[in-house]
This record gives sequence, structure tokens and C-alpha cells, in this order.
Amino acid sequence: MKNHNTLRYVYYLSFVLICSACHAEKAQNMQADNIAMNAKTRFKSQFTDECLARESADSLNPEETRERFQKSCSCVADRMAEGLTEKQAAKYLDQKKNTQSMRIRFDNAAYKCLQGKKQPKTVNLFAR
Repeated sequence: MKNHNTLRYVYYLSFVLICSACHAEKAQNMQADNIAMNAKTRFKSQFTDECLARESADSLNPEETRERFQKSCSCVADRMAEGLTEKQAAKYLDQKKNTQSMRIRFDNAAYKCLQGKKQPKTVNLFAR
């Protein structure tokens, strides 16, 4: 009977150890996901701000320009961040490095976000 209780105790301990190891691994994965999500959120925010600053830099009415381009810049930032890795986000955020993959992401995102937009009319000076 004593061996039977000892055996149960060993099974119980091994079960507890396995569950705690699984829980620790799950917590570590969740922490890594949160760090990656924070990097993506920071990337989206910073990229949108930089995009709006670029678009409104030469404008006569920067506030109106910012409002007009807010949706487009946010769309491009969201599309770029979809498959973004933590390493790529860190390079962009910390080192201001635009890698080739980031340029390709930007081109694809800009195409998808802006293809249906109506382009503003240019001034027709000579009525041609």
C-alpha cells in the first residue's frame, strides 16, 4: 500500500512539473508576443507620424493636408506592419534603417491603399 501511495505521489509531482513548465513556456511566448505587438504598434504610430510630416511639409495648409492624408498613411502603416518581424521593426524604430524588404513592403502597401483613391486635380493653366 505504501508503494502505491508513493507511486501516486510521483505521478502527481511529475504532472505538476509538466503543467508548470507548460505554463512558464506559455507565459514566455505571451511576453514575446506582447513585445512584438508593442514594436508593431510603435512602428505603426511612428510611420504614420513620419508619413503625415512628409506629406504636409510643403503644404500651404498643413492641418488640412494632415487630415486628408491621415487615412492613407494609416492604411500604409497597417499593411506594412502585417508581416513585420520584431527585428525589422527594431531596425526601423531604433536605427532608422530602411531595408530592401521594407521598401518592397512600402511599395505594395502604397499600391493597395492608394489604387482606388481619386487623385487631386492639377491646375490647368493653359486650357489644353
